[in-house]
Amino acid sequence: MRKILMILLFSPALCFSQNKCGISLQAGGGYLFYPGSEANVNIPTAKKTPPLSSGVTLELVADKRINSFLDLGLGSSYNQFTNLNGPYVPVFADIRVTSQGKYKLFSFLDPGYGIYQRYSHTLNPGQEFRIKETGGFYIGYGFGVTYKMMYLQAKYNWLRFTTLIVSNPFSSAYGVAGITFGIRFP
Repeated sequence: MRKILMILLFSPALCFSQNKCGISLQAGGGYLFYPGSEANVNIPTAKKTPPLSSGVTLELVADKRINSFLDLGLGSSYNQFTNLNGPYVPVFADIRVTSQGKYKLFSFLDPGYGIYQRYSHTLNPGQEFRIKETGGFYIGYGFGVTYKMMYLQAKYNWLRFTTLIVSNPFSSAYGVAGITFGIRFP
């Protein structure tokens, strides 16, 4: 009985729309900008310089049509900021709701993990600190429009960093907005 209930519970995930749908591939590039410390958590507003400045992003997403409006897939993006040493590379699941018609509106949610690693040394009078900074939980969400094979999307990304200074870890999260333009192959 339990096996039958499990099959019935997960059977909608196996139902595809009547159209023959393969995997859709989306590739694009865009611009990222940091909106300011008031939009973030764990950042004191007294800070004068923003922790992240503007940057560029390259994104690649592969989706599979589940039904007439839902796509599920995997993706990754390459985010490079002008004042960050090294790229922040999130790897994420893509959950996308798409409308029908000539102009296809979509919204999406991208939960995942951001890959980032940086080591540095700081010398204070009489002390040396070794600092290790790594990536962490990542989430992106937004909306966009697809016309024929071109798409334009607005995305808001939460980037989490974990910093370890002499066995004293702390985390910080930054919200970064972006605009991406690219091609979607159905």
